[in-house]
Amino acid sequence: MGGGRLFRVYERTRCNNLKKIIYHGSNIEVREPKWNLSVRTLDFGKGFYTTENYGQAKEWAIKKAGRFGNIPIVSKFEIDLTELKVKKFEKVNRDWLDFICICRSDISVSYDRDFDVIIGAVADDYLYDVINLYENGSYDFDYAIKRLKVNILFSQVCICSEKGTSKLKFLGSEVIADVE
Repeated sequence: MGGGRLFRVYERTRCNNLKKIIYHGSNIEVREPKWNLSVRTLDFGKGFYTTENYGQAKEWAIKKAGRFGNIPIVSKFEIDLTELKVKKFEKVNRDWLDFICICRSDISVSYDRDFDVIIGAVADDYLYDVINLYENGSYDFDYAIKRLKVNILFSQVCICSEKGTSKLKFLGSEVIADVE
């Protein structure tokens, strides 16, 4: 972020596909998601984290069940974005990187945003190492982005308001039986 925490104003994004199928991987079935239960800083701050990629949700479920016990379960939802304020990061760029740095450093940022849904690439553990090196000045922006783009970046959909969770329709869940 190079020299200070400037929180940019991010504009609402228009979404072409107003209804999406999304998945949440966990160690429990989630029928009625809550957006404000996060107790740690995550990519887009507090929120109910989902993905449009079933395989990714399955991996998240297996990891969570491995860490906290129980069985891996993927819950499936439909979300209607029609009346929601959506921020979509189309690509990994300075806005995405700075936004993640701010959200991961301060959990209270979640309360200062004016979005119901945020969509963008996941910063996994490897990417988080690169982000830390960028934040502490070891990497400049161009080198950090170059390092980030060599990885396959999966997408996440963060529901970060009560209005956002009210637009979720639970479609069912699946226990993941083929855990290796």
